[in-house]
Amino acid sequence: MGERARYEHMFTTGEELLESEKTQKIQFVSEMSKVRTPELLDKRIIEFLDVQGFPDQEVKEAYKQQKRKLEELFGTPEGGLKKDLLYHGTGLYKYDRKKYEKEDRNTETTPLFESVLDEGLKIHQDPWMPDGDTESVSLADSYFYAKWFAAKHMTKDTKPEWQLGDPNDFFRFFMADTFRAEMAPKKAIKNITEYVKKRSQRVKLKKERSQKYENKLKDWTKSYRDDTSDSTRIQDLLNGESDIVGNTGIVLCLDKKQIPYQKLPIGGAHEVRTNTSVLPETVKAIGVPLKEIDNIRTLLNKHDRDDIEVFAIECADLYFASFKIQDLVARVE
Repeated sequence: MGERARYEHMFTTGEELLESEKTQKIQFVSEMSKVRTPELLDKRIIEFLDVQGFPDQEVKEAYKQQKRKLEELFGTPEGGLKKDLLYHGTGLYKYDRKKYEKEDRNTETTPLFESVLDEGLKIHQDPWMPDGDTESVSLADSYFYAKWFAAKHMTKDTKPEWQLGDPNDFFRFFMADTFRAEMAPKKAIKNITEYVKKRSQRVKLKKERSQKYENKLKDWTKSYRDDTSDSTRIQDLLNGESDIVGNTGIVLCLDKKQIPYQKLPIGGAHEVRTNTSVLPETVKAIGVPLKEIDNIRTLLNKHDRDDIEVFAIECADLYFASFKIQDLVARVE
């Protein structure tokens, strides 16, 4: 059976579609299990570095120039990782679509990063929250958690030249660790029971929103790529990249003291939420691929934000290589 015929047959035969979905889930869980602990993640990073090799001369020179800045921003291996920042991964552009709206397939793009510089991060309806009605902004306690979201906005031409491991491996760890945290015996019964109760009420009253919740990851990816559909595999979503020409990823480093935030009742091991918009002045620094720094500095100057520090993701990753992996992927305190 040819490839096209196989897909046509799969999507017209419920049983085979179900088996295909089961296979995808098994593969997804299998990949998570390979990086389910900091030690296993560290092993995978070493394997990645063996293949990738050492940073080139351009990255080494940039690192020398930026190291002191990185020390001030993130702390030192000897003194410990600073905990006064929150992070948010975003992109230079996005499709001009309503977030999480499946039917919106507008192909026009909008300057996402420039809107952050002018308006900050605006709250929006958050289908990840249990009650389904909350408006919030999602933030991360770990640089590498936010970096994965930034990486989804990169294209094959705008990826960093050197990285401390595959961002997808970091994200698989964060997902596995979140599941483990939520199933901790002392915490799980109360939280999960309360969550299921609220979610059941939402499903009963708002079936349409519940469907969006189940497909939230697929809908979210439509902000930076145009080929996501209901049949897109979960692995392809996690491994995918932006198809917007000239797009790139940006890690926002935010002043934690200026943001009133709360932990999520479910899934809050590595994420927090704020129900107030994050103001532009809370942005202390941003990380972008080294080749994008000049472009980003031009945009900062255009918006009178030369006060924001800019560092190369390659340099930050190289700097973080000196920290313990347990500190880099620690849970929200």
